[in-house]
Amino acid sequence: MNDNPPALSSSELRYLAQIISRRKRHRVRTVFTDSQTEELELLFGRTDYPAPAARDCLARRVGLSEETIRVWFKNRRARRKRQGLKPKSRKTAHTMTKKSDDQSSEPGKELTV
Repeated sequence: MNDNPPALSSSELRYLAQIISRRKRHRVRTVFTDSQTEELELLFGRTDYPAPAARDCLARRVGLSEETIRVWFKNRRARRKRQGLKPKSRKTAHTMTKKSDDQSSEPGKELTV
């Protein structure tokens, strides 16, 4: 009785090598430095959906890819949602002073529209 496994053809070996190499291509988790996190949080404080040009500029400034910046913002919005915090409005809030001729309100009270 022969205990040796059957020989594989060269095409079968190439196929198995491709499968193994695909399995080994795990993306390495990005570890952000304190200064990178500070820059990212600073921009997130201004807008939670930065424009592509802003992401590109930030990516060059902090030494990360634009894709990494995009994913960071996506994950940061998800974390804020998980924590139960309300998202910022995408529109700029305008304030105006309510007219004092309305007797039921306090003069000078600001309204957000």
